[in-house]
Amino acid sequence: MITVLAALAVGALFAGCATEVAGAAQAEPRAARLAAPDRLQIRLVLEDVTDLTATTTAPVPVERSQASNDNPVPGTVIRPSAPTGSVVAADADGHRYLLGPVELDGAQIESAKAKPNPVDKGNWEVDITMTATGRAAFTELTKVNTGQRFAIVASGQVLSAPRITTVIDQGKVRITGGFTKGEATELADSINRG
Repeated sequence: MITVLAALAVGALFAGCATEVAGAAQAEPRAARLAAPDRLQIRLVLEDVTDLTATTTAPVPVERSQASNDNPVPGTVIRPSAPTGSVVAADADGHRYLLGPVELDGAQIESAKAKPNPVDKGNWEVDITMTATGRAAFTELTKVNTGQRFAIVASGQVLSAPRITTVIDQGKVRITGGFTKGEATELADSINRG
């Protein structure tokens, strides 16, 4: 099970995001990369709807129907109580989730890094550092949603859907869950691409 824990270690656990590549022109600024609407998003998982939706893997807006239970868009689940901006999106394994509106975006994440899990020897974790605005937003998100899951979504695909196990108020997030080095590196790289 993937869990999110507050980073307990003190000190510089995270490398900053480079804005230059040695021997090349300056890289595209992070803010410019994040301007596209399909960039990284943090959304609350409202429900696992794998068994309730069609086999689409593309994100689909949740349509509301006041008059009937007809599904106007294939792959959607009618949830009159779902907040505006909710979508159904899938992970690489085909699990589909009803996700709430965007809570944070990639501009609020400073960096992500894969590293060996110091507690669960042999496994890896992903450590994320939030920006100052990301820290405030993530603190509020975890404060009111402890025990719930959130999804990290990029280009319409759920990259990870960890459970919030505690209030995270220092802007340092650990995602654990028995990752291999390759899985943790891939997740961290996807988060860093925004």
